[in-house]
Amino acid sequence: MISGKINGHLLKTNARIKYLPDDNGVYHPKSITVFDKPIFMPDGWELSDLSDSDVKKTKSLHPDEKENRRKSYLRAKNNLFDLLLCTPSFDCFVTLTVSPDEVDRTDYKAIVNVCLSGLTTG
Repeated sequence: MISGKINGHLLKTNARIKYLPDDNGVYHPKSITVFDKPIFMPDGWELSDLSDSDVKKTKSLHPDEKENRRKSYLRAKNNLFDLLLCTPSFDCFVTLTVSPDEVDRTDYKAIVNVCLSGLTTG
């Protein structure tokens, strides 16, 4: 077992390969992502102390809110597809949209109540 502190820059890699299982449980590469700088932390490692050299506060590369929203949507969509493809037992998926006038999106119990009342009324 390795003990002591290791600089995070020595651990990070510049590439990541996503694997997905087929129907037989055999994993195959789905996508390969490569950057010019090391940004990916290998599985099983985490940074415990973040020094100023490990974390740099930078302004968004895209200050345009519309562009940020589009990129956020694409990240969420890709994460959802990865989840669905890795879980063959999923046979349906539902997304519900509730008006912010009806319920506070940060109140879990209120959202559950609105969703349940919508399912029970016909």
